Amino acid sequence: MQRPKNYLEYNRNAWNHQVKSGNRWTLPFSDEVIENARNGEWEVVLTPHRVIPHD
Repeated sequence: MQRPKNYLEYNRNAWNHQVKSGNRWTLPFSDEVIENARNGEWEVVLTPHRVIPHD
């Protein structure tokens, strides 16, 4: 990777690399997941493997 000219270019390149690598944090949600969330069925994941409880 070339030395970035500024932080915006660096971040853009870094995130594009993560997307190409299939990083789970860069994948969009499906329409089903969004609809479920609108209906109160949602989960928050702050770590790679643990779901945060609702309470």
